[in-house]
Amino acid sequence: MSNSERYMPSIFKECDKLKKEYDRCFISFFHLFVDPKNTRLNHPNPCADLQNVYRQCVEAKIVKYMI
Repeated sequence: MSNSERYMPSIFKECDKLKKEYDRCFISFFHLFVDPKNTRLNHPNPCADLQNVYRQCVEAKIVKYMI
């Protein structure tokens, strides 16, 4: 991410790199998704795997710290 982009870190620093990767992917995908010319049929969410890995990291930390 460039310095000009807003960035909110992960709630857990151990998951921050995963969040950055997911955010980067999602920002690119979102621009395609909201394009009125996009039928959405040809653009499945390419970030789903990254989201799942990040979510698993956060959920593991929640369990570890019993939040």
